[in-house]
Amino acid sequence: MLGYFIFEWNKFTKNIKNRAVFLLFLFMAAFHALFIVPHYQPIEGIDLELIQDELAEGQHFLNEAGFDTEEAGSHYLMLQ
Repeated sequence: MLGYFIFEWNKFTKNIKNRAVFLLFLFMAAFHALFIVPHYQPIEGIDLELIQDELAEGQHFLNEAGFDTEEAGSHYLMLQ
């Protein structure tokens, strides 16, 4: 398998167009990794307080509902 890979690699690198495309992609990948990625600003941020409030609200609802989720699941299975 290694011999076949070396054979194909040699055929690939002998063609001048393949070398140009390979170097172009290598340059583009390096440019992206070194200049674009470090300055990337995500569009949306993560609001930790909002997430915690939603989780607390969901827990409050489960506590007020008066039944366990496992019990509710077993009742659902019995209805089917």
